[in-house]
Amino acid sequence: MASALGDTKVKEEHIKSALKFRFGNAEEQIQVLGSERIGLKQGFLSHIFRVQLKSAENGKNDGLPTRMVVKTMEEGHALATLERLGMKFSKKSAAALGMGEMHNSECEAYDILKKEAPYLQLPECYATWKMAMICLEDVSEFSACPSLIEGVSEAQLMRLADFVAELQAWSLNTKSDWKKRIPSAESTFARFCANVEVFASRLPDAIKQFPEQMKAVDLQKVNAILSKKENLFEIFVGHRKIFPDVFVHGDFWAYNIFFALDQNGKTTDKLSAVIDWQLCHQGSFSEDLGRLFMCTVTPSVRRKFLKSAFSRYFDRMKKLAPQYLQQVSFEQAYAFFEKTTAYLNVMFIGAVGPAINTFCNGNEMLAKIFVERAVENYVDAISQFMSYREVMPDVLVHGDYRASNMLFKIDSGTNTASSQLAAIIDWQMAHQGSFAEDICYLMIFSVNIGLRRSKMKNVVRHYFQQMKKLVPSIMDSISFDSVWHIFEKTLPWITLLFAPFIVKVVLPACKNEPAAESLILTSISEEYKDANNAMSLLVLQDLTKVARSADLVNGLTEGQLLNCVEAIAKLQAWSLITKGDWKSFARRESLLDNLFENVDSLITDLQKAVESYQIMPDVLVHGDYKASNILFKVDTGTNTASSQIAAIIDWQLVHQGSFAEDICYLMVFSVNIGLRRSKMKNVVRHYFQQMKTLVPSIMDCISFDSVWHIFEKTLPWTTLFIAPFVVKIILPACKNEPASESIVLTSLAEGCKEANAMSFLVLQDLSKVAGSADIINGLSEDQLLNCVEAIAKLQAWSLITKRDWNSFAPGEYSPDKLSDEADPAVAEMGKVMELYSEYFGSLNLKDIAGFMKDKEAFTAQFMSYREVMPDVLVHGDYRASNILFKVGTGTNTASSQIAAIIDWQMAHQGSFAEDICYLVIFSVNIGLRRSKMKSVVRHYFQQMKTLVPTIMASASFDSVWHVFEKTLMNEKLCGTLLTGETLKSALAEVFPEAAQNLNGVSAVRIGEGKGFLSNILIMPDVLVHGDYRASNILFKVDNETNTTSSQLAAIIDWQTVHQGSFAEDICYLMMFNVNVGLRRSKMKNVVRHYFQQMKTLVPTIMASVSFDSVWHIFEKTLPWLTLFYTPYIFKVSYPVCKNEPTAESTVVSNLAEEENPMVFIAMEDMSPHAETPDLTSGLTKGQLINCAEAVAALQAWSFNTQYEWRKEVPDMLTHADRVFSLLGSIEKQLQASIKKHPEYLGCVDAEKISAALCDKTKTIAAMTAYKKVVPDVLVHGDFWANNILFEVDSKTNSVSDRIAAIIDWQVCHQGSFAEDLARLYSYSVNADVRRSTMKDVFRHYFDKIQMWAPGAMSSVSFEIAYHIFENAVFHNALTLVVYATYFSDFLARDNPTMQAALLRRQTATLPVRILVKIPKQEHIDKLAVTLGSEMTKKFYELFNIRKLARIESTIYRMLSTEEMTEFRNVIPEVFVHGDFWANNILFEVDSKTNSVGDRVAGIIDWQMSHQGSFAADLCRLYCTNVDPDMRRSTMKEVFLCYFKRMQTLAPEKVNSTSFERAYCIFEKTMSYNALIMVMFANQLSNMADGRNSVKFLAIEDLSPRARTTGLMHSLTKGQLIKCAETLAVLQAWSLNTQYEWKKELPDAKVFLDTFEAFLSSVGTDLENSVKKYSTHLKCVDVEKVCSTLGNKDKELMEYRKVIPDVFVHGDFWASNILFEADSKTNSTSDRIAGIIDWQMSHQGSFAEDLSRLYSFNVDPEVRRSTMKEVFRRYFDKMQMLAPRTMNSVSFDRAYGVFERATSYYALMMVTFSKQFIEALAYGNPSTEAVLLNRIAGNYKDAAKFFNF
Repeated sequence: MASALGDTKVKEEHIKSALKFRFGNAEEQIQVLGSERIGLKQGFLSHIFRVQLKSAENGKNDGLPTRMVVKTMEEGHALATLERLGMKFSKKSAAALGMGEMHNSECEAYDILKKEAPYLQLPECYATWKMAMICLEDVSEFSACPSLIEGVSEAQLMRLADFVAELQAWSLNTKSDWKKRIPSAESTFARFCANVEVFASRLPDAIKQFPEQMKAVDLQKVNAILSKKENLFEIFVGHRKIFPDVFVHGDFWAYNIFFALDQNGKTTDKLSAVIDWQLCHQGSFSEDLGRLFMCTVTPSVRRKFLKSAFSRYFDRMKKLAPQYLQQVSFEQAYAFFEKTTAYLNVMFIGAVGPAINTFCNGNEMLAKIFVERAVENYVDAISQFMSYREVMPDVLVHGDYRASNMLFKIDSGTNTASSQLAAIIDWQMAHQGSFAEDICYLMIFSVNIGLRRSKMKNVVRHYFQQMKKLVPSIMDSISFDSVWHIFEKTLPWITLLFAPFIVKVVLPACKNEPAAESLILTSISEEYKDANNAMSLLVLQDLTKVARSADLVNGLTEGQLLNCVEAIAKLQAWSLITKGDWKSFARRESLLDNLFENVDSLITDLQKAVESYQIMPDVLVHGDYKASNILFKVDTGTNTASSQIAAIIDWQLVHQGSFAEDICYLMVFSVNIGLRRSKMKNVVRHYFQQMKTLVPSIMDCISFDSVWHIFEKTLPWTTLFIAPFVVKIILPACKNEPASESIVLTSLAEGCKEANAMSFLVLQDLSKVAGSADIINGLSEDQLLNCVEAIAKLQAWSLITKRDWNSFAPGEYSPDKLSDEADPAVAEMGKVMELYSEYFGSLNLKDIAGFMKDKEAFTAQFMSYREVMPDVLVHGDYRASNILFKVGTGTNTASSQIAAIIDWQMAHQGSFAEDICYLVIFSVNIGLRRSKMKSVVRHYFQQMKTLVPTIMASASFDSVWHVFEKTLMNEKLCGTLLTGETLKSALAEVFPEAAQNLNGVSAVRIGEGKGFLSNILIMPDVLVHGDYRASNILFKVDNETNTTSSQLAAIIDWQTVHQGSFAEDICYLMMFNVNVGLRRSKMKNVVRHYFQQMKTLVPTIMASVSFDSVWHIFEKTLPWLTLFYTPYIFKVSYPVCKNEPTAESTVVSNLAEEENPMVFIAMEDMSPHAETPDLTSGLTKGQLINCAEAVAALQAWSFNTQYEWRKEVPDMLTHADRVFSLLGSIEKQLQASIKKHPEYLGCVDAEKISAALCDKTKTIAAMTAYKKVVPDVLVHGDFWANNILFEVDSKTNSVSDRIAAIIDWQVCHQGSFAEDLARLYSYSVNADVRRSTMKDVFRHYFDKIQMWAPGAMSSVSFEIAYHIFENAVFHNALTLVVYATYFSDFLARDNPTMQAALLRRQTATLPVRILVKIPKQEHIDKLAVTLGSEMTKKFYELFNIRKLARIESTIYRMLSTEEMTEFRNVIPEVFVHGDFWANNILFEVDSKTNSVGDRVAGIIDWQMSHQGSFAADLCRLYCTNVDPDMRRSTMKEVFLCYFKRMQTLAPEKVNSTSFERAYCIFEKTMSYNALIMVMFANQLSNMADGRNSVKFLAIEDLSPRARTTGLMHSLTKGQLIKCAETLAVLQAWSLNTQYEWKKELPDAKVFLDTFEAFLSSVGTDLENSVKKYSTHLKCVDVEKVCSTLGNKDKELMEYRKVIPDVFVHGDFWASNILFEADSKTNSTSDRIAGIIDWQMSHQGSFAEDLSRLYSFNVDPEVRRSTMKEVFRRYFDKMQMLAPRTMNSVSFDRAYGVFERATSYYALMMVTFSKQFIEALAYGNPSTEAVLLNRIAGNYKDAAKFFNF
């Protein structure tokens, strides 16, 4: 190809020359076959060609590509392209001059990133050339850009966020000089400004081109925003205040991103390449991700995932570059990112015209979407720049809208403030201002933080809806997003400005203007007479008898809050529409205006205000406040230390210091870790309350949050610094100053005379009445809390006493002074680390030293507690050995009552948190500390609030605890890569709610059994093989005997390698591969041999280690491994490592070279609840049946599910290859087994077995024979006894038949239905049991799988399936013989012993309350009034109360007694009592005891008798009258008694049936009845008819544990899904059952007749509704609604073409659905407890019930966002439960019927809205508003559906 590429200067020789640098002389063999132009006329500034290459020598490629992309940039082409797009630049402009720089930048990007960050997804760059040419890999063959029309998906978006984070993290971490090679942010800004100017100039043309779509664009606003260069420059460099410059791509959008394609040619979320780096530069972290949200992401995805995508990016950055984000909060970063994204989207609106001309290229659909997307993004972005006046005019603002100024009506029953507002008072600060001001003020000052955070957006939405209703003309053009944005901006400035100024600056001035208040009150009360929407206020009236303020401590309730919001909405609406001159008495300027206009005087006033609140001074700190220095009174009953403190001793370290110091010291050194973690915040709160009580004048201006913040910061430094230094550095110095201690003690003893001083017993011999706590187990919770109280009292005393304790408590021991002595401190730390390397080996001494020597940072970190509370007296050594507790006289053990605190020699001035932190770390058990830390701090805080309320008033507990949580969670665990945050992120996918509450994680070393939690990864500190067992150890072969010798040849299979305990591998080996007898007799010798080897190999480390300590660890590790490691070993490491094959090769090639990334799975520890069965005796028949059922359930799921599980696990052939890899030396293995066990295997013919198994063709044919009968299923692959955990029976402590869990899934695969059960029989069942049970167990399996997966199994006969299963069993038996030696050794280990566990199953029991339901004729009469006279008679016929009552009674009876028909295959139909429960069974009375005996005297009430299942009566009895424990323990025994009796009485009918099969039916019937009784509230009596004139139905009262959601609250997505799935269960039953339920219920025609009755006067009804609710229903087209409703047959009967008639509830709405109540929140959960009111049940459409639910009880926005997904869940459930009916039904067709039905019901609701609202709202305006909002919203969507 001598000619150039297109009209460029690039020729074939240029390409060859360029490739020479990459491929050397191979380039001479290249032939250029041809080229293809890419992206012509699509606005690319470069020429881009796809070039086809071929090697001149056939068959030889030398690694040369066959195709590549050539990209060349020429200035003339680039400028011409820009000019065609309407963007004119001169050749000397910044844009033009940047062309060459852009090419160079792209070359540099490829050069740097491919070398330095090869893990980033960039195309291969083959060559760059001086003539502005780049040769790149052509990635388009297997990947593509995402569709601009659809936008990127959520998964793709998250992957791109990861990419940006990886790129930026590399740029921060690398030592490369990349910043010298690409443009700076400043130089890029010039080019950016040039583009902005051009885009702004093109905006008028774009508006003309798309007038309709761009009518929302305000040209003036855009120009104003883009013309401010300083603001734009801030976007480019403003990030530097929080974040350094990073590597920015600069053009990060859809057409520069390639994702891999799947088999269908659709893009996946696997990122293939990011191209076009010519605009890369140094710049802001937010730019690339912000640019992605310009046009690559749809607006809906942007709104939904903007924050989560940035959170994903931010979390990734924190992991990859943590040192750069230590001082950056997520909120800071996200705020800057939001601002950047807004600017980019405003700027992009000007680029719409050129972009469409370029990228849409004649595609009208894409152009339309492009414009709409840009405009939507602009509208959302512009709200970032709007002030409140651009959203809504000034309104009347109360100005002091908080709880104390609101009076609520008193609830007469509870005498407490209700949610109903009575009056708003104190109007003296009223003014004109922002609509958001009052509500924000209310949220900040009167609402609990938790409620505010969770409900803020709901509150604003409620306000918005109220305003839409009150002033629709003003609100029609206002979007919720713009209102919410103003609220978001208003809340922070009110927090920052209003809070500190309101009381000190503003309020006193207003108090001098009493006229303002009276004018407002008078004016509003007068105005109320004429203005309908005015606020109803009771003014100047004494309301004390009927109203009161809300609870100021806990804040407003949610109900009160919403009513307050409604009041504000009414006030503002009145101010907007009234003709009254309210502005004459309400100041014109808003309070915010006033603040900024008088800023100088404001600051002066603020300084005065701040000065009036003194910062908490230094307090007296004990300095050694630990358990051993605190004496508790002895409990005379138990002779143990009680919780009551007797004395605090050892004051020699006393000093002036932080109020937090002593308590933190106590928490660190004397409190169990679990207790500290769970109770820390409570302790601090207790301390705070104590201080508030003791020194109120000091604590008034101090918040709990500030106190807690100091505690959070004090605790870590106490742990890190005080703990290791206290003995080595501080204590010896103090010991030389005995005077210090005596002065403290004397002073404190004198101080006892003060009112609130601590009562101390000093220098008294307390040994007879007090003792230290248990130092090994740590303090108990009560002891810990009493220690905290003692610290609070000490600190409170030091804060309020007039004693000059500062003179004898040194201040030089405060943490900041450590920085002055950093070198000796670090030296001592080094000695400690060297001496105790096994404990401190994970610490980085260099980092600690650097931090300590940085005095400014060190002081800022550890002395900021003084901002919250001044120095207090700190004990300094507050741990268990220094705290004496009273001894219980009976037990002679320490009680919880403190007798004394001793050893005060380290007392000093310091932080309030110090003593408690010291106590918790050094004297509290890990488990207790973890679970109770927060509670302890809360307890301390409460104590301090009580003791020094003045000082503690401004302290916030939450903010302090939040910082503490982050500090704990970001610490690396034992020096590994794993942090608490990492573990929390992993757990969040499985336990989202629980993970949110995870606030502390610690790692303990293997072997320390105490405090270990199974879901916390244990990270020890030696290299552990992880799977050290016989199969992974190769021994040299003895040439003479051809057997393995004792000499080790190699250790293989390193994929589970990790850091761990020195004892782990040896214990693992001993447990899995050593005979029990040998292990028991030689274990200690083996450990001694190991110890001697280690002494020889690492003498330096082992010099200080004794054999006894090593042996102790081994002793503790072995049981731990037995309990924990056996079931979880493969789950923790193996499956994950299998996905990372490089891990093994890395370990084998170089064990010490690299640190492998952290790989873990955290799982539930089931050892307390379940254990594996005894392998010696094998599985029992009951266990085998349950295993068969579990296998059937697994396989049925794999048949029925839509989840693509086959992509996740190997196929059958892959598994077969794995099997054959293990059969390489069959004959040798067999001979070894026969030789070792001749007494068992002497009969084995090794040659025949080897021939059978080694014939791969025949073996695979045998393994895959099942495929002719049944498709592949999910196979466990290692299904044997040790991988099955059974529940433990609590009474016998033995393994039961009930399966608790199946573990070890690492070899799961696709395969035969017979494989798992065959493996179980081969490995885990004795021969006699196998022979006697195999066919029955397989029959049970077969019955289950046919029932659960009829689509796959209905055509399979039992005989064929059993034949396949039998062959599989025998094939497994041959394999087992081959490895007999291995298995016999492997299985000879001790079985794990686990504690029992009971399942929590809910069973219906006798009720203590019932509901009685009596039909009411008045309700029917009320409905009839609305009908015309002609239809009244027909209406009464249809709605006859007798008929309705009979229908409902029938439903309850039918659904409670309907059984499965499967029983007929076991025992024919029998006579069934039908109501067999305790009240119908009479027992004989014992004449002696007059109590009920065991003998049945009679059975009564036979009115429900019928033909049916043999299991029915006994199941009913168990479900209603037997509690769970009794049922579990007796069910099988009782049924066996029944079965034997049946065999005796009816042998010809029963003897052909096995007990197991009959019991299976009985169990299934039991489960079915239990389900029915939960889903349908139990029917306790029938409708009386005939002689009894009172018609009633008595049903179970579910109100104690369940409730309805109510009309006011829309159903949630979770509740809707549960409702949909429940309807699917009901309807599937009605399709599958043989019960003739249709005879009991009206057919669809009768139901349609009821519609005809209602629709007779539809026009009149609709006109009345529209007239009454004209504001909401003015948009209704009466004529079209009437026409559509009249066509009922077409609209309501089309469903029969899709799905036949099903069982329809007929009145399925929220008031008839009871949801279980959440016991913690007292709110309704998603779980359905019961469905009631079945009187309208009939045959009908599958869509009817769910459509009705959506029409009545779901807000429009919830309906729109959930309807399709909820119906999908319904549809999937139906397909699973009724496959014969549903398999031929498509989702789209069914959904169309459902959508039509929903729209039809929406029109019905509009038509009869007057009747519905009057009947349901009872005149309540709030309820009316909610209903009308739903009706109107539903109508609008229905009108669109029917094309009105």
